[in-house]
Amino acid sequence: MFTSAAVMTALDAVSARVPVERWRAAGLGAWPLFRYELATTNNYLINQKPASSGTSPSRLSRAREVIAARAVAQGDRLHDDSLLGHRDVVFYSDGVSFARLGGEAFEKFCDPLIDRLRNNFGLTSLLLTPMRHPLFPRRRKSLLVQDQLDVALSLSKLAARLAPVDVALAGFDEASAVVSSQLPNAVLPTRERLFRNAFISRRLSLLCEAWLRVVKPKVVFVVAYYGNERAAMVLACKRLKIPCVDVQHGAVSDIHFAYARMGRLPAGGYELLPDWFWVWTDDDKTRIESWAAASNGAHRVVTGGNPFITYCTARRHEPNLSSLTATLDAALDGNASHVLYSANGYETEAGLKVLAEVIAKTSATHRWWLRMHPARLEAAGRFRTALAGVPEAVGLMTLASELPLPVLLTRMNVHVTEGSSTADEAALFGVPTVLYAEEGTTQFAPLLAQGVAVAVDGLENVPDGLRSAASLKPRAKSGGPELEHEALHRIFVGSS
Repeated sequence: MFTSAAVMTALDAVSARVPVERWRAAGLGAWPLFRYELATTNNYLINQKPASSGTSPSRLSRAREVIAARAVAQGDRLHDDSLLGHRDVVFYSDGVSFARLGGEAFEKFCDPLIDRLRNNFGLTSLLLTPMRHPLFPRRRKSLLVQDQLDVALSLSKLAARLAPVDVALAGFDEASAVVSSQLPNAVLPTRERLFRNAFISRRLSLLCEAWLRVVKPKVVFVVAYYGNERAAMVLACKRLKIPCVDVQHGAVSDIHFAYARMGRLPAGGYELLPDWFWVWTDDDKTRIESWAAASNGAHRVVTGGNPFITYCTARRHEPNLSSLTATLDAALDGNASHVLYSANGYETEAGLKVLAEVIAKTSATHRWWLRMHPARLEAAGRFRTALAGVPEAVGLMTLASELPLPVLLTRMNVHVTEGSSTADEAALFGVPTVLYAEEGTTQFAPLLAQGVAVAVDGLENVPDGLRSAASLKPRAKSGGPELEHEALHRIFVGSS
């Protein structure tokens, strides 16, 4: 098995030897697509989802769930927005970054910025929400666009299969050989796959362009710019000359294919990369600027902080958040050290068995809060089965998974993870992280260097890590409304 670090090393080698900045597929710069395809395909194969415990739901039960979801959606129609009327700003969610606040679905990165733009700049916004399983009720009006995207995606895939492959990839065979030599058994991107991804993004961008032509925004914010659907929005913005801002939603590490070490850049940058990167910290900014500076202003970076953390911190005394904090406090044990464990949803049965042993071994001094990955909540069933011998941890799992992360982190003493981006958010709160796998220790090497994380060799050695973490005294990092306001001002002034 190889790691993300190994993937990035291979990409570095390719960029050093091959003119990747001249690669084209379906008329688009293909190097970002090659990186995306290599990283995501092999990450999926390495982390194939384990079989779920129990039997799969029947078609009848799934149909009932769909009908029930539709009924709830009908009851939330008052929160449906439309394309009618000009808006100053469009926000395009990733469809995953939601939390429950006051019983409402809150888009963690878009909603706070929409409020800031309205309250401080007097700007109107439209939130586009692509979600196959929407959360209701919504906090604010939004336009649910997944049905439109699904139709457009199906048609685009069909057209891509019928279209002749149009690529210009000088040195592609050499690039493939370099990757193969460094990543044995890796699944390599093919010319055909790069073409299909580029073609699909171009076709989907026509739908995004139609939305933007009606709304006529000044700026578009996108949560996680990569992937066919959101890349299509970036491309539509480029064609219409509307500034596009990527909003950081997770770790921006030295080994993240979408943010680090992009290598060679064409004059004017890439069509599939946003004009602006909104990041949480100056460290993240430095990481992206190390390559984006060569774009001659095509790709810029601004430190705006984590919008959800800023929102929750500034409003911690308001009823919606103070009630959640009170719920958390009622479940705390003042005599224990509280451990937040961030799951990735791909944990194996063997790994869960070790986790159960670690929890049992440390239960006299530590209380464990197991938080499921928001995109893989179904993994909770496997956790409950495998951790039946540590019922207290299982009992806290639902609360740990449902409470907003900024609320949880105010009460946690230490964070444990294989490689979740929650490590970055924990650092913002001054909560040290114990990393127990090579993927995490490589990804969060800066946290280790800063003394806000410790590394152990394997999950079974986490008890040693907990003892080491207890001696760390990391400081919470600054952010806040002022930083957010300054970043928005810079984007709008710099984009005018």
